[in-house]
Amino acid sequence: MEFLKKTLSFVAITGLLAGCQITEEEKEKLEQAGENLEKIASAPFIAYPAENDTIEQSDEVRLLIDDSVDYKSMALIVDGIEVAIDEEAPYEFQWDPYYWSENEKATLIIRAITAGDNLLRSEVRTVEIGQNAHNLVKITDPLNGQVYRNINSTDIAWNARVGAESYDVRVNGVTFNTGLTSANIDLPSIGDYSVSVRAINAQGNQGKWSDVTTLSLAIPSAPSLYNSAPVAGENDWQVSFNWSGALTSSEIQIATDVNFTSILENEELEVSSYSTSLVTGIYYARTRTKNEFGYISHWSDVKTLELGLFSTKVDMNTFGGWSSEDLPIDFVVEDEGLAIVASRSNENDGSSDDFYVSKLNLQGEKSWGKSYKAQLNYPKSITKTSDGFVLIGRGNSWRDNKIIALDDLGNQLWLASYNSVENLSVGAYGIFTQERIENITEVLPSQYVALQRTYNCLYTSPANDWGYRSSTCPIENIENKVKFIDRSGNEPVITDHLIAQPASGQYDQFNQLLLTDSGLYAAGRYTAINDSFQDSSSDSYIPSTSASGAVLLNLAKTNGRIISIRTAGGIKGSPLNSIAETKSGDIVVGYNNYYTAVTSIFKPNDSSDGKGDGSRRYAQVSSDPHGDGYVTLTQHRNNEDYYLTRYNSSNVKLGESKRLAQCFTDLKAQKIKAHPKHGLVILGTDRWGDKSSDTHTVYFNVTKDFNYICPE
Repeated sequence: MEFLKKTLSFVAITGLLAGCQITEEEKEKLEQAGENLEKIASAPFIAYPAENDTIEQSDEVRLLIDDSVDYKSMALIVDGIEVAIDEEAPYEFQWDPYYWSENEKATLIIRAITAGDNLLRSEVRTVEIGQNAHNLVKITDPLNGQVYRNINSTDIAWNARVGAESYDVRVNGVTFNTGLTSANIDLPSIGDYSVSVRAINAQGNQGKWSDVTTLSLAIPSAPSLYNSAPVAGENDWQVSFNWSGALTSSEIQIATDVNFTSILENEELEVSSYSTSLVTGIYYARTRTKNEFGYISHWSDVKTLELGLFSTKVDMNTFGGWSSEDLPIDFVVEDEGLAIVASRSNENDGSSDDFYVSKLNLQGEKSWGKSYKAQLNYPKSITKTSDGFVLIGRGNSWRDNKIIALDDLGNQLWLASYNSVENLSVGAYGIFTQERIENITEVLPSQYVALQRTYNCLYTSPANDWGYRSSTCPIENIENKVKFIDRSGNEPVITDHLIAQPASGQYDQFNQLLLTDSGLYAAGRYTAINDSFQDSSSDSYIPSTSASGAVLLNLAKTNGRIISIRTAGGIKGSPLNSIAETKSGDIVVGYNNYYTAVTSIFKPNDSSDGKGDGSRRYAQVSSDPHGDGYVTLTQHRNNEDYYLTRYNSSNVKLGESKRLAQCFTDLKAQKIKAHPKHGLVILGTDRWGDKSSDTHTVYFNVTKDFNYICPE
């Protein structure tokens, strides 16, 4: 540059020395040449950034200029737009690539104006915009992925940017502008929200939107549910629930199935606790909560409650005999346990019969067990009394019967015998009477009602070498009686009520007694006079329901007097094995029949009905603790599987029968009874070894849905 200036000066001097007068035109050209020479000499140079450099953040644009030239100003031009001007040396520019981050590249030019108003421009410099330059302004709060609950708005914030005049904020595609570096945004519904931000400078240049920060508004957290230990009531269980994490209100549900399709209770509460009374069964409970904005949480984990359920196996074979077979006959269910009467024999003639009673709690722990073989043999039933139990069984002779009363510890209170009487002097070979006590119950303390059958028989041959005599006991000579036994005094006082035969047909085999709040009932078999014979020779034989069936006596509790007699159809020629009263007042009896399961129903309005199921046999009945009808325990006709079936008060089957197969190897159900606290309780045996005689006693209760737990 100095060389050019010197050259120019030399040319001018040469002209003068030559004595040549410079014309005005020449003078103008000379001045223009000087100006052009100045422009070329003083054009600024961009020393940094270099061509194609990548600019990540705000940085200095460095220049090389001719210090010998005076400048009025220098300006930084980016993509053809003046973005900064400096009028004082040293000339400096700070360029922020953020505001050009929407582009991949930018061009930089320095424009200089000299003191002589000459315009000079640097070369064009192209630079790359860093890929992350747009995030020089980004959301700092909340963190990406933040989850909120129980709010309807939240504060957000971002970092400030030098040169920013304002900021655009975009929430789920909706944009608003603010001069601040924070804002409050609405969260009007459950879901995900995307938030991004960009800065805008005074020239209107704006950065690219920052990377999206995602935040979520979720439903409230599910509460945690707890329950107290169930407290036994008289006929139910008291259970208290509480839960943590409750908000403005809560909802609790209690159901009998884990899918909550059968909901018993559904309560909305403003507190975080709830108490209820539940009968014996398996229940499922859950809760959820709602916040002030109406958002409802997920359900809590399901809490399972097994209230009052027991299932126990116990070896009761501890009194004599050679086999390992348990043979429970009957039982009494009490609030805290069971009393079970059992019998077994290893000889066909009964010479080794044993007869014993055991008192056990619900977990199978025995408080006492005693044998009564010396007093009587094969037992028929056991009934609860005011001070213990009363039982009936055979005496030392198969023709005799006995009644034994025990206290709560199994000690004998009294024993009554009903022996057969023989008179060989009457008739050709003599006569005899045979007494059988079929059932007994205590109606008042020390006052009992029993069912007695008396056979008046004739010997038809003399005694043979073994003392045996053939005999016959004509039906017309059989007497059925209701006995009232008053043992409240020093000596028992017995009153007999003869059950008269009907004008047509026949009553016999009275063996069922039922004492309820509504009355005292006895049931026996009824055979209609004109009932037709049914051929049972076919394997597929299913007897049809007939006029024959059951006869029901309504008895006075005070003295056993017969108040009324009714009959109900059912099936011909089958003895009864159970009786129950439903909540709706029906009296239902079940039949011991090989071919079909039959029930007879006596309605309070004097109507009656019979029900048969050809796929089942040996129907035992029980009142339904969970409905207004009854439940049957039956055996499958073609195998030894046992089933529970529910019927309503209209005698219509409800739902499917439940097969009692779970937990058991070879269940043989003996009895079913209803208890106000424990529900339906079943007594039976199950095989524990390889032999069919290797059995133990089991007792368990079932829920409304016929579910039960496995025996321990």
